[in-house]
Amino acid sequence: MRLNTSALAAVALLAGACTNDDHWTAIDAYLEADKTYHAEELGIAFLKDVTPEERADLFRAHQAAHPDASAAASAARAIIDSGGKRSIEAAEFLIEHPAHAKLPTTATDIEFGYSALAARKGTIEALEYLFEHAPDPSGSDDWTLQALKSIAEQAGEPATAAGARYFAAARVIRAANARGVSSSERSEKLGQAAELAIGLSAGVADHGFIMGAAMDGSRRRMTMADAETELMQRLSTSIGAKVPDTKGRRLDGTDDDLSAYEGKVVLLDFWATWCGPCTIAFPDMRKLVAEYPAERFAFVAISVDEELQTVVDYQAEEALPWVQWHVGKHSQLERDWDVDGYPTYVLIDADGVVAARESGTNPQDPVGKLKPLIEAALFES
Repeated sequence: MRLNTSALAAVALLAGACTNDDHWTAIDAYLEADKTYHAEELGIAFLKDVTPEERADLFRAHQAAHPDASAAASAARAIIDSGGKRSIEAAEFLIEHPAHAKLPTTATDIEFGYSALAARKGTIEALEYLFEHAPDPSGSDDWTLQALKSIAEQAGEPATAAGARYFAAARVIRAANARGVSSSERSEKLGQAAELAIGLSAGVADHGFIMGAAMDGSRRRMTMADAETELMQRLSTSIGAKVPDTKGRRLDGTDDDLSAYEGKVVLLDFWATWCGPCTIAFPDMRKLVAEYPAERFAFVAISVDEELQTVVDYQAEEALPWVQWHVGKHSQLERDWDVDGYPTYVLIDADGVVAARESGTNPQDPVGKLKPLIEAALFES
């Protein structure tokens, strides 16, 4: 039975709720209902004995019944307006959750949450949170991108405007590289990203830009000029782009370069020994690599493990029959190729053009989505 969040939230707000904890009751009610909703959604994904059409119908019906976030969003605003102790959590809630429920106020809720978070944690950190945690686009609606553009246009501080343009461009690049995007739509998106990226650091080139929280709590430091350069690199590694000069180092210390594989179809695999979905694919990957002639196909695995020896030991134990590079964690190469999860696969055709990008694996069929892409590139070459 699904929770009636509107009723629960209304009770919390109308029954004299005046403290931050009382307001948070409305948010907790919504979060619990949202958790139930997503558990049911996962259940539909794993239903057996249903046709694809039946599954699609079930998903559509389920999406129409998403819990109402109106009362929770109002409660979050009330907490922020009161300056309560949970204001940061309330701001993060407004950034993350209302877009899932497609409220009429979604765009303004996201901007309101951003403003509150920026006031308490700083603009760049708030922009980063907005980029990393706001929901993906829903159909033609991308409220997060809308908010970032609005911030860039309205910011009185040039560095804030530049930061908003950076994250807006980065979001558009990822959207352009998503699966199922048509070539014309991709071209349009990449053009939009280039327009946002080019010149964003003008007047603030040396301004510090701190982002990218690491697992150890450290943060990457760069300038706005570095940020603009990084975006241009990401554009050059997007689908449809000619691959730039890319160098790496093999496990034995030998320097390597993607240009050495010119004329071949190349599959890059950004992975780590600690990544379960990465390593679970290797048995099937061995079979896949053995299927294709070495003179036409190359597989280059790029380890982001912190220590080289970790990869060397793993390679000795598993005997992975392909080229291995080690770049370490938080490498520039990883950032240039816009890797935000593992495994990330990038397919390059025989002409040196990025043909496809894929993230993650299906445990039941780890290379299933890669094989047709590889074969299409081999057939066309």
